[in-house]
Amino acid sequence: MLKLIAKKSLRRTLRWIKLRRQKIVAHTIVSKANRINLCCGSRKLPDFCNIDISTDADLVLDLEKTLLPFRDNQCEIVICISAINYFSRQRGLQIIKDAHRILEPGGVARFATQDLRLIAQKYIKYDKDFFFQKLVSGKDRFEGETIGDKFNSWFYGYKTSGGKYCKYFYDFESLALLFKKAGFTMVEKKDI
Repeated sequence: MLKLIAKKSLRRTLRWIKLRRQKIVAHTIVSKANRINLCCGSRKLPDFCNIDISTDADLVLDLEKTLLPFRDNQCEIVICISAINYFSRQRGLQIIKDAHRILEPGGVARFATQDLRLIAQKYIKYDKDFFFQKLVSGKDRFEGETIGDKFNSWFYGYKTSGGKYCKYFYDFESLALLFKKAGFTMVEKKDI
């Protein structure tokens, strides 16, 4: 019985040490960061603080549950590529407001997402080349047997490694409105 208690105590101590180290590293990252890559997934950018729910990120953070731990006006750029749609519209607005808070005056927020208008046009045009694309692995890009199935897959598929899934899709107008509500004065569309 005494050995079991000692092992549990040792496990707790080791877990506490690990969490403490993570907090110290996170604090160092947060205090020095001025370029932020939100929801980076496996695409870490050099010279950015890469944030994700994945343990491979520089800073592990679930934006569904918490906002950014940076000071006001600390960052020159915040990017979020193909991820804002994994949050509800309301949570998306909170994240964009928080990005505005941490940006220095003249800072840039660059968010990219799939365009609802473009996808809807492809559905209306019955664009088989788009909906029946294959990935490099040979797997279908969109799940389903029909264009309707694949169109629905666009909205409800794409689970992330953390079990997140798409919750809201934007066209430029709807995403730009959130940026304006968050306090951004200049919002531009950049076609890729």
